[in-house]
Amino acid sequence: MRRTVYNTANLLTGDGSFTTDPDVSIPDARVVLPIDFRGDVAFHEDRWSVLMAAGSGYQGGTFHVGYERRPAFGALRGGIFYTSGQWQPTGGVGINLGNRFALDVAVFGSSANIERERHLAVGASLRIAQSSPKPIRSR
Repeated sequence: MRRTVYNTANLLTGDGSFTTDPDVSIPDARVVLPIDFRGDVAFHEDRWSVLMAAGSGYQGGTFHVGYERRPAFGALRGGIFYTSGQWQPTGGVGINLGNRFALDVAVFGSSANIERERHLAVGASLRIAQSSPKPIRSR
């Protein structure tokens, strides 16, 4: 194996060109990635769903469990997941704004930051359907 170092004077004011130091030989290395495996189980009814998933791999063990209730106005969701040695809570709501529009908002814990500390995160999406689905007719 060989290592090459790339240098630039300044990324903001330079011309963007790089210089290279002479290649340096380094000892051979063997890299073994862990096997990543996952499994999940879900149950869906007309007005509710529940899901559980577990696995092991690159970041150790993971576990997820969630519940969704679908009242007439949209959906209510809640759950918790374990990853990177921390438990993270989740919750959300989906609101139907007619036959073609819906708003989804989720609040969840996330430690995907340099401090590896749990912080509150918020996600939102607006779903826009092109048209209402047509019923399937049997012959």
